[in-house]
Amino acid sequence: GSPGVETGDFLGELPKLTISAGPAPGADAAHAARAGTRVGPYRLLAELGRGGMGTVWLAERVDGQPRRKVALKLPHLGWAPGLVERLGRERDILASLEHPNIARLYDAGSDALGRPYLALEYVDGTPIDRYCEANGLPLRERLRLLLRVAAAVAFAHTRLVVHRDLKPSNILVTKDGGVRLLDFGIARLLADDATGELTRAGAEALTPEYASPEQIRGSAIGTQSDIYSLGVVAYELLAGRRPYVLEGRRSIAALAEAIATADVPPASRAAADRALQHSLAGDLDAILNKALKKDPAERYATVDAFVDDIERHLHHAPVSARPDTLAYRARKFVARNRLPVSAAAAVAVAVVTGAGVALWQAADARREARRADDVKAFVLSLLESADTDAGADRATTARELLLTARDQVLARLADRPAVAAELTAAIGYGLVGQGEPTEGAALLQRSVELSARSHGGNDRQTWATRVMLGEALFELGKTREAIALLEPATARLRALGDQHAEIDAWRWLSAARLDAGEADAAVAAAREAVRVAAGAGHGSDRLRSATAGPERDAFAANLSLANALATTSRPGVAAAAGEALRISAGFPTPAAGVSVLLAHVVHGQGLTREGDVAGGIAEIERGYSGLLQRLGPHHLHTETSGNLLGNVRLEAGDAAGAATAFASVLDSLRSHASERGAMVLGIAEYSLARACAAAGEAERSLKLYAQAAATFNSADPASPLGLRARAGHALMLAHLGRLDEAELEFAALDAIGAPAIEKAAIGLRLAELRSLQGRHDEALELARRSAESLSTVPSKTLQAQVRQRLGEVLLAAGRFEEAREPLRTALVLYHQAQRYPSRDRAMTEASLARVDAHLAAR
Repeated sequence: GSPGVETGDFLGELPKLTISAGPAPGADAAHAARAGTRVGPYRLLAELGRGGMGTVWLAERVDGQPRRKVALKLPHLGWAPGLVERLGRERDILASLEHPNIARLYDAGSDALGRPYLALEYVDGTPIDRYCEANGLPLRERLRLLLRVAAAVAFAHTRLVVHRDLKPSNILVTKDGGVRLLDFGIARLLADDATGELTRAGAEALTPEYASPEQIRGSAIGTQSDIYSLGVVAYELLAGRRPYVLEGRRSIAALAEAIATADVPPASRAAADRALQHSLAGDLDAILNKALKKDPAERYATVDAFVDDIERHLHHAPVSARPDTLAYRARKFVARNRLPVSAAAAVAVAVVTGAGVALWQAADARREARRADDVKAFVLSLLESADTDAGADRATTARELLLTARDQVLARLADRPAVAAELTAAIGYGLVGQGEPTEGAALLQRSVELSARSHGGNDRQTWATRVMLGEALFELGKTREAIALLEPATARLRALGDQHAEIDAWRWLSAARLDAGEADAAVAAAREAVRVAAGAGHGSDRLRSATAGPERDAFAANLSLANALATTSRPGVAAAAGEALRISAGFPTPAAGVSVLLAHVVHGQGLTREGDVAGGIAEIERGYSGLLQRLGPHHLHTETSGNLLGNVRLEAGDAAGAATAFASVLDSLRSHASERGAMVLGIAEYSLARACAAAGEAERSLKLYAQAAATFNSADPASPLGLRARAGHALMLAHLGRLDEAELEFAALDAIGAPAIEKAAIGLRLAELRSLQGRHDEALELARRSAESLSTVPSKTLQAQVRQRLGEVLLAAGRFEEAREPLRTALVLYHQAQRYPSRDRAMTEASLARVDAHLAAR
């Protein structure tokens, strides 16, 4: 491999790789293996597969450690002296790949007979190509699967690890649609030049149909090689065949010649189906062509760039792989704006269709014709004012165009109050959507007055506009005023037969009730929105905008219910959010894009609560990455989703991943702390401090705990969060050996009248300090009292930590027999709660091993 690749300081807390003395390695372990055979600490159960590099077995651990099934690789290659030691180092590097779409490498070594083995996470799934075919996945769904694969590859590249053998059989899709990559970095383990076996193994050391030209030539391998192989996989999934077929050529020279000279036909030409050919032509042909360039320098510079082009294609935006001509950009603009997203189109369509609100349809044809003429003239005047060819000196943003419309509408249409009411409603609602709730609310209030003057106070348009005003008031934090508007609107709109506006009223009433702390009423309102949305039709709406309709209403209602259930910690979150996502699958891209991304986040939250941690994290990551791309890091939705992702990762044992998510949120908040408030900033600092502590980064955690404590104190000196931050800071001092300073901090905390639950948490941390000081009796008393008080906390990870700390205090006091039970309980809880092997879990395993070894030696 190239210098600098796959190196670095990774997990140093893994169990040490033990090397048993025995016969010289080199025997073909796979041929001797059979069901029931023991290889190291594993017993073989059933053969899963056989290939050129070795045999894969389903196996289970049987050495007294927690039983888990693994995929055990038994390589055919003979291994040179010293390779097992290197495998230990490589295992530690690859163990850093804690990603929901990457199957973990658990262990690597050799048994007492010198047989080498690799123990990997066992994944019950189907190769991605077979999964796509068996399920008849359409092109867009195949692209979405590829995006998840690429995200995992990109993550590994950030850890300086290259896969080297990407192919469909190494990419499994589980029954629930989860994607898992196998054998990450194993190609390096099995095909290292130091073994002297690569040359002799020839083509068996790689999969030639998916190998990059530089792999075939034996040149330096970098991340571009994975991009090439990813391109081959993508080509096969999309076109239904590989870019080229190596017909029987097996020598290195023949392979090099074939891959270096074979012309790769455009995927659109290779596909057998005519409709598929049409879909692949253009962007996808260009994307695949760039990924499959012979020269690595001409490919995508990073996997993220490859992903970005696929995302842009899915959203009808220009891709970097195609020439940036005016005609091409124009076509993309039109495709993208089938839904109104440009400034002019947003206003024009919103005005003509009533911004998706059920507006009154006049019975008088002449009045309707005049209204249409008024609307047309107004919209054309706005578009002309924004046209640079007509005199505007620069491009006009949607916000600016809406503000211009606001200033003109009342003056120009003073004698046409009905039309002015409709226009002010559309413009006001648009301003709310553009992040201008104050301006929007003022205009919506004016629209309500104009509508009531023209149509009467009980008209559909008047009540529908009141709902929009209620939403604006909620966005402004005027919760009680919003409830006062929305509650009567629900009954009135039902009587008027306007189901769309009624659903909106129930949804925003639910949000306002949540904000007011009225949990039962909030959930009831959301359920009513779902019930109404399940009904047929939406009354006599004249025109519906592209972002409205029965499907959009049903989606929004189910998402509102999922959010209400999640916020109030009630069951059913995953089901409601999953139903919203099912409905959204039929939306034309990018309809309701941000809302769909938020639905993925809430769905992930629900899955996690129900025990599907891997699926939950994948869903939250999907939503978060999309929000980051569309809204940027500083948007409230992005920050909230990033914080949720961090908490879920931390609960699942992925401290490093949690720290990454929390750090991103903190960086964003620091740029506009005054806007979000000191408490929000303090929570971000505290969250990152916790993650760093869990990852063993004591110095960084110490600094962050101090910052969080100061921030909480500036916002609310009596906040319990401030006590937690100070207790965390004191414990980090103890872990760093600064026992006297830790003692002073704990003494100051003891003088504060903290709530019982906080005193218990502080007491558990103080017990650790007392153990370090050798004051074991005091430590035991504190740990037992705190463990009893904290035994009912809802988080299984926290329950495990409480029992782990008690067990370690007992172990430090030399009370081995008593330490066994809490340590065992902690380990069971960790395995139930954590998808990833955390540092705490590894320490618990080590402590339990010490206990067992001591008791066995007696």
